Amino acid sequence: KIATFKELRGGVFFVSDIPRSACGKVLRRQLRQFWDRERTNSKVFQDAIMKDGKSQKANEKSERTTPVKRANGTTTPTKKQLNRMAEK
Repeated sequence: KIATFKELRGGVFFVSDIPRSACGKVLRRQLRQFWDRERTNSKVFQDAIMKDGKSQKANEKSERTTPVKRANGTTTPTKKQLNRMAEK
């Protein structure tokens, strides 16, 4: 048996070349972007979204109202906040 935190949940993707920086470090951001593109283009993923219409509507609603959080804990400003900043 394997512990639950060791189980593969996201699947396995094979890439021909791992993106690396000039220092040789793995560029994880590019790998995440690749994974996101593959996940959204996947027919299985799209079928799952189409079957679950309620969660899709909830996701659309939350995307409009929730600001994006960044790694340092700040959030991106909304358009209304940007307009107020421009008036000052």
